[in-house]
Amino acid sequence: MLAQVPDKPHKVYANVVSMRITADELVLDFSHFVPEQGSTPAPPPAGIEPDVRIILPANATKAVGQALLKAAQQHEEASNKRTDSLDKAR
Repeated sequence: MLAQVPDKPHKVYANVVSMRITADELVLDFSHFVPEQGSTPAPPPAGIEPDVRIILPANATKAVGQALLKAAQQHEEASNKRTDSLDKAR
């Protein structure tokens, strides 16, 4: 059974990600957690229900992993440049 592909991608904000790895798949569960205002920061509760679940076959996992690593490196480089610019301005 093929999944229906929507005309436009469904957008979801997620600040909680959990992963499960099997021999054949990588399962990513994305959720969001917003603590009550005024409370001390706390981790999300155990058993939070996912808003979106993405199941990747093993052959796609490596490509996604490489893309995420590249994105993280670019983010870190940009963050370092901002920090350097702020340090020079002081």
